[in-house]
Amino acid sequence: MMLKDARLRLHAAAQWLARLGFAYAAHADDDSHAALTWQGDDISTGPLGEAGHCATINARTLEFQLGDRAIALEGLSEAAREGAVRKALTALGYDAAALKIALPWGDEAPSADAAPKSAQENIDALADLYHAASVALEAVQRTEAGASPLRLWPHHFDIATLITGLPGAADDASIGVGMAPDDANFDTPYFYVTPWPYPDGALPDPPKGWHWHSKGFTALIAPVTAASQLGNIDLGAAIAQARKCFA
Repeated sequence: MMLKDARLRLHAAAQWLARLGFAYAAHADDDSHAALTWQGDDISTGPLGEAGHCATINARTLEFQLGDRAIALEGLSEAAREGAVRKALTALGYDAAALKIALPWGDEAPSADAAPKSAQENIDALADLYHAASVALEAVQRTEAGASPLRLWPHHFDIATLITGLPGAADDASIGVGMAPDDANFDTPYFYVTPWPYPDGALPDPPKGWHWHSKGFTALIAPVTAASQLGNIDLGAAIAQARKCFA
């Protein structure tokens, strides 16, 4: 639970990057124009509009950067954040009126006005965890044929790749591989490996450190609370077992 407040703080700030993606990035049918990437300590959008700027937020400080414009988001209300972002957009030649505050996930989006304060040690631990997860998942993306680019999804705030083109499986079959934060199912961050469609029959044995979750969704789950634990999580073994669901 110690990372939840830090996650809410960062998750709320990341909604501004999602809004920029919806407003200015080239549209994609799967909403990946609003998806983000994790780079070092920064969360980043893709290129925005003809100018091609990528907006970033530093996970440790909440400094927002767009072009040559920097905004310290820490401590600002949502209204103050909106005003500052619109001002930066206008200064850089964007049509600030195109920025819509409503997001497709509506009231589920965290707000800075409700986000609790978090100790710096937990902020740093969360940033370390997401960075380490991004490194582990980038290795999966490089080595697994059919793996999509690694994306941080601003709704659930999970960072993941999707493996498609599975031999012997239906054309729409896939395996999602990612790390998600605390949610209604788990009170700590967790890695997941999710076969889709969800299997109907008996599930293959989970690898060491993993267990099958089947309430609401079916996935292999490995809880994690610190970056130092990632060395004990074998993503490859979990993917291999998930592939057996399509055999």
